[in-house]
Amino acid sequence: MGGGTVAFAFEVVKRARALCPGSAGEVLQGVIGGQEVLVSLTVDRFSEMEVVLGETSSIPPGLWKSRRALELALEYFGGEHLRGRVTLRRRRGLPEGKGFASSTADIAATVGAVAHLLGRKIREEEIARLALSIEPTDGTFFPSWCLFDHLRGEVFLTLAVPQYLGVVVVELPGEVPHPFGGPGEAPPAFLNNFPGKPRRLSSSSSGVLRRGTLPLWGKRRR
Repeated sequence: MGGGTVAFAFEVVKRARALCPGSAGEVLQGVIGGQEVLVSLTVDRFSEMEVVLGETSSIPPGLWKSRRALELALEYFGGEHLRGRVTLRRRRGLPEGKGFASSTADIAATVGAVAHLLGRKIREEEIARLALSIEPTDGTFFPSWCLFDHLRGEVFLTLAVPQYLGVVVVELPGEVPHPFGGPGEAPPAFLNNFPGKPRRLSSSSSGVLRRGTLPLWGKRRR
């Protein structure tokens, strides 16, 4: 009885995922010492990005910022030769166009996933520099609240997370126009009527930051 030959093809696939939380706007935002700063109100909702190393590359067309983050991260870690072999997927995301810092979360999670894929460590300050190559960024990828220059990527002060602060978010229909648009897009027309520069932080807000009492904000008064 004759027998045939059965051939099995095995494909080695390596994958990695990373998470980054979104935000519900800012606790503080303004100007200190001539620099624009903010404290992001980080929430427990996340963007989760996955990168898969295989024989081909596939990236959803709507994720152009994440695509750019993937390219920058590969270049940063010396993995440019893998560009045509990495597939990018968003496993879960944040509502877009609602002010939840979804772009920052996608970008930071993509950079983190690439670092994990290549077995490299990366600090939050490095993620900030890569993210700022794409657009101004929130500080939601830092492990704690921080007073952050979202245009230069500098951390002025690390803050403890308040123990007594609760947040209620109401999501309304429609989208908030992004001031930086998509690739090659002009800024939205509404920016032409923007009344001016961000306001200087009030003396009470600056005092809270200097005294380090921000963790007590939101505590019930007896």
